[in-house]
Amino acid sequence: MSELSRALYQAIAPLRRPPAGTHALDDQRLLKDACERAAARVEEEPEAASRIARPLFAEVRHLVHPAFQLRAFEAIEAVLAEPREHARQLATQRRRAPAGVGRRAA
Repeated sequence: MSELSRALYQAIAPLRRPPAGTHALDDQRLLKDACERAAARVEEEPEAASRIARPLFAEVRHLVHPAFQLRAFEAIEAVLAEPREHARQLATQRRRAPAGVGRRAA
């Protein structure tokens, strides 16, 4: 589990619905898997960080207590703010770099 995945999980987990019967482990696994997929997407495509909050929230919304759904979305946004800002800074650096500097060769 990556640092970003762990941060997403820790932000959302306290806001889950109370476990019902044997579904507690299934719900925990669903949440963990969703966070890992979102983190993997950010790691492979950092500029996608701004587009990941909504799909992640849609995927885990049914696991979150209705009274805490807004808080869960805000928590996801907060965790993704750092990679989003990092991607913005990289994009700015690339635009400012002279041709051939800091760019990968094709």
